[in-house]
Amino acid sequence: MSRSPSSRASRTRRVTAISLTSLLAATAALTGLTGTASAAPTSAVAKAQKLALSGVISEINDWSCEPSEGQEPVVLIHGTFGFKKAAQARDRWSVMGRVLKDEGRCLYALEYGTNWLGTMGVKDIRDSAKQLATFVDGVKAATNASKVDLVGYSQGGLVARSYLKDRDGARSVDDLVTLGTPNRGTDTTSAWWGSWVYKAVDQMMPDSDFLKKLNKGGELMPGVSYTALATPEDGVVTPFTSAYLHGPTEQLTNATVPSIPGSDEEPHTEFCANPAAVQWVREALRSPGPANPYFKPVGTLA
Repeated sequence: MSRSPSSRASRTRRVTAISLTSLLAATAALTGLTGTASAAPTSAVAKAQKLALSGVISEINDWSCEPSEGQEPVVLIHGTFGFKKAAQARDRWSVMGRVLKDEGRCLYALEYGTNWLGTMGVKDIRDSAKQLATFVDGVKAATNASKVDLVGYSQGGLVARSYLKDRDGARSVDDLVTLGTPNRGTDTTSAWWGSWVYKAVDQMMPDSDFLKKLNKGGELMPGVSYTALATPEDGVVTPFTSAYLHGPTEQLTNATVPSIPGSDEEPHTEFCANPAAVQWVREALRSPGPANPYFKPVGTLA
């Protein structure tokens, strides 16, 4: 039986509509897949931005920063109690931040271990290491970097080491530089009192279960270069030699940094702004491995 021209036209329109609908559905599916893949870095960056330390200088936590060729982004990790005031955050990281920025590096600083009272760096160090992992993933996504360098001040060095060992962080890190980190704990009276109140301080007591586990089987992770800085005048991390690490010299440099001449401030507190320490950090990040053990800081940061 023959069909009228109008019925054939109607059938053609139905077929065309079905084909167009299928094409649009396929396109939407492909776009969705692509969108998911491209949205991942954005999500990682957003999560990291929520952890960014506030009050720092403009050179730090610039999420549009593009590092110079061959320069890995640097993540700065504060210590116990963090920086109690915004001005301290600027002061503590500003000297180092500007020096490293002049090297063409992108700089990022996170806040971790904050309790319900807003006190930073006091919660379980292992949980803080998880926060660091989230932050590093975001920094890598923002800068298209495969690895970062870590600079950990005081407890920040332990957070970094826990991240490297327990969070598979070694695959994402080239260098770790620590400043006054109690790698084998501290025996000060203030730390003993603090250990009754704060989990992180308790974990930094000599022979704590946390430190035993962290140091067991070797203190260094393969593929990461370490530079550990200590100052003999340190009144917070005692003995000051607790800030050193143990490991092969091709992977590790332990260096002694004098306190700032003429300063009335506790040497541990001003470690991040100590010109000699900042020069050691710069030297470590410039070197293909750990810092040159024979490096000699000069009087200025020129």
